[in-house]
Amino acid sequence: MSQGTLNATKGNKALQVRAQKLDDQVKEMSAKIKELEAKLAETQNSLCAAEGALGGPPMYIKAMMIHGPHAHNKLYQDTREPDDQSVPHLLESIGTLAINSGEGASKYYGDEYNEYISSLVPNDAAAEGLMHRLRDPKYLGVPTEILQLVYAFPLGLRDCPYEKSIFLQFIPTRARAEELSNLYYKMAGWMFDPVLSDEFKREILDVIYGTGYPSLDFIHPHRLAVFFSILAHGVSCTQEPSAGLVQEQYLALAEAAISIEPIGRGVSCSTVQAFFCIVRFLNNTVRSAADESWLLFGLCARIAQLMGLQYDGSTWKLEKDELQRRRAIFWELYTWDAWNAFVMGRPPAMRLEDSDCKYPEIDVIEDQKEGELGFHAWKFRYTAKFLPWTIKHVFNPGSLTYDELMKLDKKIRVWPVPSMLQSPLQRGEGHPWSTNPAIAMQQYNTTVMKETNLLYIHRSFFAMAVRANPANPMAHKYGASVMATYRSAIRMCFAMRGLHLVHGDAMSKVWYFWSGIFSSCIVLAALVMKSPGCILSQEALMELNSSYTFFEEGSVQCRPPNSMAILSKMRQRAREAYATHHGNPNGAGTSSDSQGREADDISLRTGRLGASPSSGSSQSPPTQVPMSSMRSSLGSESYSGPSPPFNSQPTPASAALDSPFAGTSSSSSGSAVFPSPALPDFNFSPALNPASPAESLTQQIAANDLFDFGMMDLSGYAEPGQVPTMEDGPGVGEYNKQNLWSTFIEGLMDDTATPLF
Repeated sequence: MSQGTLNATKGNKALQVRAQKLDDQVKEMSAKIKELEAKLAETQNSLCAAEGALGGPPMYIKAMMIHGPHAHNKLYQDTREPDDQSVPHLLESIGTLAINSGEGASKYYGDEYNEYISSLVPNDAAAEGLMHRLRDPKYLGVPTEILQLVYAFPLGLRDCPYEKSIFLQFIPTRARAEELSNLYYKMAGWMFDPVLSDEFKREILDVIYGTGYPSLDFIHPHRLAVFFSILAHGVSCTQEPSAGLVQEQYLALAEAAISIEPIGRGVSCSTVQAFFCIVRFLNNTVRSAADESWLLFGLCARIAQLMGLQYDGSTWKLEKDELQRRRAIFWELYTWDAWNAFVMGRPPAMRLEDSDCKYPEIDVIEDQKEGELGFHAWKFRYTAKFLPWTIKHVFNPGSLTYDELMKLDKKIRVWPVPSMLQSPLQRGEGHPWSTNPAIAMQQYNTTVMKETNLLYIHRSFFAMAVRANPANPMAHKYGASVMATYRSAIRMCFAMRGLHLVHGDAMSKVWYFWSGIFSSCIVLAALVMKSPGCILSQEALMELNSSYTFFEEGSVQCRPPNSMAILSKMRQRAREAYATHHGNPNGAGTSSDSQGREADDISLRTGRLGASPSSGSSQSPPTQVPMSSMRSSLGSESYSGPSPPFNSQPTPASAALDSPFAGTSSSSSGSAVFPSPALPDFNFSPALNPASPAESLTQQIAANDLFDFGMMDLSGYAEPGQVPTMEDGPGVGEYNKQNLWSTFIEGLMDDTATPLF
């Protein structure tokens, strides 16, 4: 036997076959590595050439950061964006545990995990590695000492040999700093504002530039990190050719400023603000950094708890400004944490049960009706009232009966919205979009907060209803959830189109707004595909076509590469299902046996462990339900909804609001009285609702004989943090709700699935 070979004996043939396969795999991976290395070298060469033209890394970074976009032509593209090969077709988006079999690493994406976000998660390890290397700060042209500090983030260097004066060369002119900070507060601070603009000017800008020239002698490094992170956010809001590079450089400086004063030595409100600003920057500009943001915010929450921000500082007799500052920071953190947990389907880091912090005395609109709340004050109260309940119960399988869910639905719908935050969702409604882009986006976000909440608590029941009774899902005992899900999708699409007409440029980069349209399109397509004979299917298909075109044209700057392919596939299948059904009216619907086989088949194909809903007692005859039978209580097992128009062309406005689910919004003459977070009280008077005076509310309810008067009975609702007693009944405990929506969508997207019609 020659060295390095095996004789072809009976005992080693299997080894030879295995060795040949491994050799082929090595060659394939080697070729891929060479290709990626070539791309990396090309990027490095172009960056080095740009640095040489400007005199090396220090000159390069200072030229664009201090003097702005005119220092040089476009040299660098935002490398945080995934390319076509780094994004999967459609991953397991809900209730999924992604496991790396080679290394044992895993990531959990919960029941609520957004389909749009799931399409951003890379599944190509080589491409993910390339993205990581391109994001490496060593390619940003920063000095070695800054680079060392960035690599030490977030814990910092224990024995740091550097002084904060190393950042002085990167401080821009005051005019540039004010320009970028103003952009931040105008384009990003409208949603979460942990650093009020007055505080930023008084305690950061004036301290740095107070002597007439930049000085860092009297500013803490963590406050300097706030400064750099806000500038990074401001740059991301510009149209500058070099924005992709400069914003990354400012982010690196913010991280380095935290590291120069390790958090183990001590923390302050500025530390929390700096971490939160970095998390917000990553969330807004790096769409694939959801897990990085999640981890960093976890540390931010721990720092806040270490400082005792969860407790109201009045017992410690703090100064008023410091007291209000601590309260504002806590409620911004809590609100972000609750909604991020809601979207990611993971447990939150902060709980109201562990807090007694009062609401800050901010954001009361003086030029409106006395006592009316602004967006930030409203979002604190709405989040504290509903998100703990939603997160703790709705997304824990089997913890909420359907009747309890409908009670939650009713409380959300009648929760008052200040008049200035109401959106024009109905023809003739007296609340036009604000001419101020920030306020207009707050209007839309208020709508999204309520409608997204409703859509996500109903969509698993929506899936069960259309599976069990595709011929007429609204006759199913979960028919109210079909209408609720459909209506929320319609309202978000209609509101988004209206906002885009007024402030298209401002919202073109707000990817989380477009994610709502993406999810709405998925819902509309699912309804048509599974229930083409449903009385809502015609309007759903029309809205799907309209929203598809809108998403295609409006989301160009921020959508993931494969999102249009997903929507195109869903829309095509919806069209085919609708055409097939209405081309063969006698064959409408699917037999209960085939429905059960289909549900089982979907579960087996996707490898789920949860039981699929059967078509037993909840199955209704495949006949259209008379409109009169739909006029029953929302809490009953039959659908209580409007009579969709059959003889008229649907419009977005009519499709969105002509239902008893419509809110009681109208012009206001009263002011809102919101309960405190510690003792919430749902028994508020309609007369105090800024969205509707008592007289007009009563008239509206009386005029609509489909309205369920039980919706106004707000007594007995569990407080946030209380666990209701689980009753025996038609809850979701019989199913693994964690997998319902996931398997439902996977079945619709599966190319190998048996045709439904």
